[in-house]
Amino acid sequence: MVAGFFGCCGAIRESKCRLVLFFINMLIPFLALVAGGVACLAYKSELPEIALQAFQDSFDLYTDDDPQSLVDLVQRIFSCCGVNSYADYINKGVQIPFSCKSDNTTDVTELEGCSVAVPEKLNEKFVIITGGIALGAGAAMSIGLVFSMMLCCAIRIRNRNL
Repeated sequence: MVAGFFGCCGAIRESKCRLVLFFINMLIPFLALVAGGVACLAYKSELPEIALQAFQDSFDLYTDDDPQSLVDLVQRIFSCCGVNSYADYINKGVQIPFSCKSDNTTDVTELEGCSVAVPEKLNEKFVIITGGIALGAGAAMSIGLVFSMMLCCAIRIRNRNL
């Protein structure tokens, strides 16, 4: 919001200072995006383990209200049920939730456990998801960076000629 304000005001008023502030406000998140993308790629092999551990921790607290939404969300997205199978709910003494019933089947015994489904699907889709987000956001931000510097240089050149 602040970056957009500096960019708009700098362009309308032809203010080099505001355009440079816009550039800096866009450069910092751009660098963070690049660093985050590099970190995701560097820790790609550990991501399924981290996600699975977070799911296991939430599943252990399943009787509470807050973790249920995370467990249900993961089970819906990855079409899985429980940590190892639907039997985890039976062993825990909890009713099998609706999130275990996928669109393709109503029989929960056909669904694999999330300990298998989550790592498989994360490894399968990781590069597409990470790359798409990083490329889309990075391209938009780099266009803003380039245009702000071009406008700033054009203003500087025009002011010299006056």
